[in-house]
Amino acid sequence: MRRADKSDWPEIVKISLEAFGASSWPWERWRPVLAPVAEAPSPTWALVAEAPRGTETGAAPPLAGFLVLQIVPGELEIQALAVANAWRRRGWGTRLLEAACQRGRAAGCESALLEVRRSNLAAQEFYRHRGFEIYALRPGYYHSPVEDALLMRKPL
Repeated sequence: MRRADKSDWPEIVKISLEAFGASSWPWERWRPVLAPVAEAPSPTWALVAEAPRGTETGAAPPLAGFLVLQIVPGELEIQALAVANAWRRRGWGTRLLEAACQRGRAAGCESALLEVRRSNLAAQEFYRHRGFEIYALRPGYYHSPVEDALLMRKPL
């Protein structure tokens, strides 16, 4: 795990498109999220998981996945988490999430928050197994297609 830099941005956007399809943010939306990542200190971070060297499978991307987080007083907000298809189901999402929570604890955060599509049962189960619980609903939060967001939280 390491903090992302500008050279990672194209791969982050590519993995996002692969993971989220039509609901992925366009580059115009990513730019203001990733721009502060390159500045230190910044409350917004992007962590990347570099793919292990020597294990690439031809088309496998150099990054296994990424996580964008923001630290606000007392809270860690997980803004995006995605793992490249070639590296899924190998523990990368868990490692990224654990690294983010560790960063939040070090910054004095009391809880971690995120939102997930109501229809994304796999993501809900992933987060539930890692200690997150649903605490609220945001109607019509997502677009492409319009869908409710479930807000999930976990104490740190």
